[in-house]
Amino acid sequence: MFNAMTRAEIWLQDTLDKPLGIEDLANHLGYSSSQVRRQFRLSFHVSPSAYREQRRLECAGVLLALTPLNIAQIALRCGYLNHSSFSRAFQRRYELTPRDFRQAVKTTLHHSTLSYSFNTSIEKTSDRQMILMRLYKAPEHIKGLGMSAIITSN
Repeated sequence: MFNAMTRAEIWLQDTLDKPLGIEDLANHLGYSSSQVRRQFRLSFHVSPSAYREQRRLECAGVLLALTPLNIAQIALRCGYLNHSSFSRAFQRRYELTPRDFRQAVKTTLHHSTLSYSFNTSIEKTSDRQMILMRLYKAPEHIKGLGMSAIITSN
């Protein structure tokens, strides 16, 4: 079932912009929707829909920070049917409206230089299998981005 949950994660990532549900995922994997929900939660400690929502909002944060797309365009690209539902979800997650988030990122990046680091390692597990692991180390908190509730709750 591990391979199926890996396929589920990849499918959810690849279909962020589409309004697909758990039934579509279950059909893609060839399992029942209740089995997919249960196994996904066991594997990732979150439901498939919550996982998809997290990835959509992360994608939106990147698009807000790095592109000139307007909020409605970003909402559509991230799978939201309208910008108001996107804005509400974004504000729940990041404690800032998308517009305020974009402004805070621009201000923060303008006033400071962030150092990014990542390590790539390849581990050989057997003669037929290799695992590629990427570890991205981002700052724990970027001042002014409204992430205090998320960081202090960990």
